[in-house]
Amino acid sequence: MRKRIACIMICLFVLVATFAACGGGGSQGGGGGDRPSFVIGLSQEGLDHSYMITQRDEIIAAAAAYTDADVRVISTDGQNSVATQVMGIEDMLAQGINLLMIQAGEGEGLRSALDRAEELGVPYIFVGKHVHGTNADALIGNDNYEIGMLAGQWTVDYLIERNGSPSGNVAIIAGIPGDQSAEDRVKGFLNVVEAHPDINIIANIYAYYRRPQAFSVMQDILQANPVGTIDVLYGTNGETSIGAAQAIADAGRTGEFAVLSIDGDVASIEEIKAGRITVAWTFETGGSLGFEVAMRILRGEEVPLEFIIATKQIDAANAETATPAF
Repeated sequence: MRKRIACIMICLFVLVATFAACGGGGSQGGGGGDRPSFVIGLSQEGLDHSYMITQRDEIIAAAAAYTDADVRVISTDGQNSVATQVMGIEDMLAQGINLLMIQAGEGEGLRSALDRAEELGVPYIFVGKHVHGTNADALIGNDNYEIGMLAGQWTVDYLIERNGSPSGNVAIIAGIPGDQSAEDRVKGFLNVVEAHPDINIIANIYAYYRRPQAFSVMQDILQANPVGTIDVLYGTNGETSIGAAQAIADAGRTGEFAVLSIDGDVASIEEIKAGRITVAWTFETGGSLGFEVAMRILRGEEVPLEFIIATKQIDAANAETATPAF
């Protein structure tokens, strides 16, 4: 009898130990107990820019610090190719992610991947740069059209102060063809300045948001427009304006006209302090807020479609104390 009781007790001990070793429910991430587990896929157009690197790092850090669930983040680098970005999204969907976060490159090229996410019932949100006319669950970031309008109004006011009327010559170095942010930043700007017929757009050229291309484009603009014939340069992101500012400096024309920028990153603020960029508007990564919104969706909460982050103007008056966007 004693042997039978001892045997039963040993069997019970083995069963309890086995159940405990299995985790009692299998949460991903380890040590989660009864906490739910989620896998978030992060698709970015490329990781050759500090904006995307900062955004990715913010999201991964937020996931690691999250205490109400075990959250794993898979991220892909689109390498500035819409085809590569689409393949990355499709691969993450095949792995069974619970939610997709997207920092969009060329919008139209992503639609097939977004259709696939919808077919699989995977919610998706845009963080930072987004695409209009999709079924996204949320859009997180600054309003690029509004930033363009702010830059346009600044230009009008500057020209009135400089020339006595809203008149003068303006050059634009734009972003990426087909990129929603690039289109919105220029459309918003033109919506304001084109209301003044004496403001002439003397150039509107793509430089793909990259410093080397912007440097080359600015060299061509300077060559075509001698001293005294440019009033404003509108660079549509930080790398663009920094590249253009270098070309302007090399030509000995720093300070001849205003140089506008969007991003308000560390490097751009240093250029403002040095007098090579006149004014910039911040473009935040939205990584931390994007993760917060993602978790609200995964918890089954209803969320607004748009989470607009307010932009801030940085110029010589506040550059010393301004907080960089990234």
